[in-house]
Amino acid sequence: MEAKGHDRMPLVLFLEFFGTALFIWGIINTDTPTSIPFSLFASVVIFGDITGGHFNPAVTLGVFISLGNYAQNILFCCLIMLAQFAGGFAAIGLSWLGTLDIWTQEIKTLTPSHQIPYTGGDPTDWSMYVAVIVNEIICTFLFVSVILMVKGEHTAGDRKGICAALVVVSTLLCVISGTNKLGACFNPAVATGFTTWSVLRIDTDPLPNNFLYDYLWCYMIGPFLGGLFAGLFHLIHAKFHAPEEEDKSQQAYDSEVTESLNHE
Repeated sequence: MEAKGHDRMPLVLFLEFFGTALFIWGIINTDTPTSIPFSLFASVVIFGDITGGHFNPAVTLGVFISLGNYAQNILFCCLIMLAQFAGGFAAIGLSWLGTLDIWTQEIKTLTPSHQIPYTGGDPTDWSMYVAVIVNEIICTFLFVSVILMVKGEHTAGDRKGICAALVVVSTLLCVISGTNKLGACFNPAVATGFTTWSVLRIDTDPLPNNFLYDYLWCYMIGPFLGGLFAGLFHLIHAKFHAPEEEDKSQQAYDSEVTESLNHE
């Protein structure tokens, strides 16, 4: 949307699909949470200039809210999200081909410490569910806000060269803060891909990751709310970064002078 993708929508959708698949494939095939941001970094560097580098429905929602022009962008926004979810499922196929051996480990990046109800916890105890959702909202809000800041017209400044690095660092910090007890997802496409993958791998008994389906709704609702709040926050916050009227006039004058000199 922000990368002028309306004129090349099929290409943007395919690259969001493919970039998300590569990103999530990189996550599924490791139990090291700190690898997540670097997997994202690879997709952003390769495809970001063309698509905007979302690879996350929560980011897409935040960008949609912050850009405005909702009637124009709503269809594109939904199609990008669908491409990202499809990429998450494609990552399952890639992972299956790459790990034909028996899967016997928990997916550490998505595992809450209190695995209701598979660890004997009270199924009516919603405290862990609430904690997971709050963690997802806060961390998604933080890293989507960073993304919107480095993408904004007036908020990016001269930091465009380190935009991807800033996103990686903020995502890494969120992953580290949330992994130990509450799991780290912050991406609905990751949630659907991971939980489906864990249930499909029925070659182990008992399957160690099937409890993740209990938290799927947390990993869906939390990131979407975090992205929504980040978009709304950016709408308000970005206004304070806009240049003053005098600066705008000076910029317009400088632009006219430069254009006239170029014509000469």
